[in-house]
Amino acid sequence: MQFKDVIGQQHLKHKLIESIRSGRVHHAQLFLGDSGHGSLALAMAYAQYINCENPGEDDSCGNCSNCQKNYKLIHPDVHFSFPIVATKSKGPDDGDPKANFYAQWRELMQETAYPAYNEWIRKIGKEDKQGNIPVAEARNIIRKLSLKSYQGGYKVLIMWLPEFLGNEGNVLLKVLEEPSPKTIFLLVAEDESRILNTILSRCQIVRIPRIEPDEIKEALIKVLGAEPEKAAQSAALAEGSFRRAIEIYHSGEDNFFGAFTDWMRLSFSHDYAGLLNWAQNAANLGKENTKNFLIYALGVFRESLLVKQGIHSLSKLRGNEFEWVAEKFAPNINQDGIIKIVNEINEVHYLIGRNASLKVVLFDLSLHISKNLR
Repeated sequence: MQFKDVIGQQHLKHKLIESIRSGRVHHAQLFLGDSGHGSLALAMAYAQYINCENPGEDDSCGNCSNCQKNYKLIHPDVHFSFPIVATKSKGPDDGDPKANFYAQWRELMQETAYPAYNEWIRKIGKEDKQGNIPVAEARNIIRKLSLKSYQGGYKVLIMWLPEFLGNEGNVLLKVLEEPSPKTIFLLVAEDESRILNTILSRCQIVRIPRIEPDEIKEALIKVLGAEPEKAAQSAALAEGSFRRAIEIYHSGEDNFFGAFTDWMRLSFSHDYAGLLNWAQNAANLGKENTKNFLIYALGVFRESLLVKQGIHSLSKLRGNEFEWVAEKFAPNINQDGIIKIVNEINEVHYLIGRNASLKVVLFDLSLHISKNLR
């Protein structure tokens, strides 16, 4: 992957490239941010640039042998580590517990460089299992990085989601602190609080900010051939996440507006029978569409608070949605209650990911909204 393939993040790209060109490459870096912000994509582009045979001022060349191997995810000096679900059968390389998962990993990376953990765990058919990075993988990393570089450049380890590296991660402390020459660790994480402090203390943290809505909009138009107006609306509600913008775009967002207004009307009127029926209909959307609807709802609540505070210029809503929010919804909502509602929606989104009953959690959420909305 090249830096030009990473959406937005221009300042950060320049900073990463400058660190390489000036020879100030820290041997252990933690790319911290939502996967939809491009943390993994940046790490992959960084790994390609550092071993490029003909690097330019702004990007790797994309044509040399090293770049081509990086693009195909077969570079012998660039290693990946990621959460897996242990299996009884051993792969072709008994020392590598990930051997049975490489094909799925390459397939996912060809599909998107902005993956989510749930997307990965579905890809390997283990939705009912909890993934982790086992101690055998930590030892496998040490073994691989102790070998001589095949291409004569840097050896790079990209670990996606080190949050899933438990106390077994302490096995890596020595190699993280004193790696062999020209060895780089790039850890790509979302939740700093779940990472071992002993690992955090040995890493230089690179925080990945949200992507600007205009940059997401242009990416949706380029990648998906999206209609500009719909791309702008999806980008506005995506909270800086390209992956979330794609989910919103594909989920029939146009239908979400009607479902949301019905939901709020029933909640305002305390129509509990109507809310129960609404929850049943919403549950029929299925797990993923329901999660996308909740993301959409979070966006509308956020924009409504801006309008409520009189900051119309910052609202990303347009057309009928903005008119409805500005004239009917925002003037009647309870600002403190909306904050509680947002927390409830985030909790329900998590529970749905854990296979909770859609109808039950949506009806319970509706009762909380009805209570806190005014």
